[in-house]
Amino acid sequence: MRNRPDAEVLAQARETVAGHMPSRLAECRVCDVPAFCPPFTSALAVLDRWDQVKARRVRAVLRYAGLWPDGYVHDGRDD
Repeated sequence: MRNRPDAEVLAQARETVAGHMPSRLAECRVCDVPAFCPPFTSALAVLDRWDQVKARRVRAVLRYAGLWPDGYVHDGRDD
């Protein structure tokens, strides 16, 4: 079993997801690339593993904006 990362790692992942959240035009405002930029996807992967509640909230926002497919369920096969 893996150890839980320290609070700084989770805080950085949350901050990265918030900062690199794609716009409604499906682009990262920080990286100036189409969604989803590498920092965003890496941070979301950390949240998927260690903070599932936050990851679900992020996906809900993306789904509401039409940037995430309906019906996607994160499960063990995604790890």
